Amino acid sequence: TPGIASGGLSVETYLGHNFAFRVGGSYADVDLPQRIVGTVNDEKNSPVVNRGYGHTAGAGVRYYDDPIGSSVYAGMDIDYSIAKVGWKFHDELYRTERYAAEPSLVAGYRSVWHNGVLARIGAGVGLPSVAAQHVVTETSGPDAEEGEEKINDILDQQVLAKLDFGFGVMF
Repeated sequence: TPGIASGGLSVETYLGHNFAFRVGGSYADVDLPQRIVGTVNDEKNSPVVNRGYGHTAGAGVRYYDDPIGSSVYAGMDIDYSIAKVGWKFHDELYRTERYAAEPSLVAGYRSVWHNGVLARIGAGVGLPSVAAQHVVTETSGPDAEEGEEKINDILDQQVLAKLDFGFGVMF
């Protein structure tokens, strides 16, 4: 069934008054309908992810202004990720594998209610250090080389924007 699914789990524990240690992981899966892939591909003249999956595992430290209540926060994380993705560019098909470590900085706000339920929203930047990446062209039409170059350009980004959304329970 076409669609996008993503989920993750992380646990934080305090290392003193205002600092928390975080460990976590996530998984994502994508399988887009071909009509959407074709439309975006034609409008943007750019390779489009049409299927794939990936997962991350990581750890980090965050500083909370208020360790128990609602608070601003800032932190540093390091995540290791694996992604295996299928791409389409015009009529050409590609497969990529990427293994990377990504240190990142994040800041945001955490709201905590009296019953211990919390919501967190933040943003940051990641600086991927790619251990290995491979682009394999699965077709050999007239746009094969151009598509491979464009995919490599996308994968070679040096700074990635990050969003940090979370819901949880304090106990």
